[in-house]
Amino acid sequence: MFLIMAIIIVVILTILKISLGLTQIIENKRYMESGLETQQFQNIKDEVIKTIETSYYQNAEITENVENFLKFVRSYLLEEAMDLNGFVVESIHPNVSVGEDTKLNVTVINLLGTELLSLSLTFNSTKNFSFIDDEEKVQTDFIFNTDLDANYTLSVFYLTSYGNETNNITIPVEIGKSKFIGLFDLRLISPRIELRDKFTRAYTFP
Repeated sequence: MFLIMAIIIVVILTILKISLGLTQIIENKRYMESGLETQQFQNIKDEVIKTIETSYYQNAEITENVENFLKFVRSYLLEEAMDLNGFVVESIHPNVSVGEDTKLNVTVINLLGTELLSLSLTFNSTKNFSFIDDEEKVQTDFIFNTDLDANYTLSVFYLTSYGNETNNITIPVEIGKSKFIGLFDLRLISPRIELRDKFTRAYTFP
């Protein structure tokens, strides 16, 4: 009986040791994968910025290239069981001349994974839009006229079935300059981790 009990105890201890080892291996694997996904998310943000800069220097359409890049990455990540969601606001205006009307073009891209029930853009007037599907965009123009450098505010409000959000974006205007201002609210969701970052980038073009 003592021999049988000793064998049973050894077997139990061995199973416990193997189980604890497997648990540690699984935990280490999850930790490594989360670290890789964090790096991947950072790479996506870096590439968004590079897309803006490259588009400008190649005299290409900035807003269209950013949209195409994010949709491509989103499609790729879906195959890896990850979701890239987000909300993007891009504004661009040509060189500003004293006392002349200047057009501010605003593009909003819905990548939230759900429909926008309503969207309101307020600059020097308010424009309202409804029922914007996932991966759809809205483009509109505002006209401003200034005699000197000034900071304007573009207010963006959206409503979905699960909540609403308002973003106030500073639009710095300089006489003789063209500018691009982009707001990027991106989220990476996987079975292991959820990451989110909201950042703004502004570029002044001669």
